[in-house]
Amino acid sequence: MLLATDNEGRTVFHLAAEFYKLQVFQGILDWAKDNLTTEEVKKLLLATDSKRSTAFQVAKNYLN
Repeated sequence: MLLATDNEGRTVFHLAAEFYKLQVFQGILDWAKDNLTTEEVKKLLLATDSKRSTAFQVAKNYLN
């Protein structure tokens, strides 16, 4: 489910980076590391949206 994307190619990680606080972003990352395979975590971290941005690039612009 974390790897699912919306119509703009964003994962839940992208959305957390854009709309929520750092705690939510970190919480999703921590959960993923504990519950997903290494390959799934890599896919989550490297996923790009329709603007070719990773969640970390989105986070750089929105999280503080």
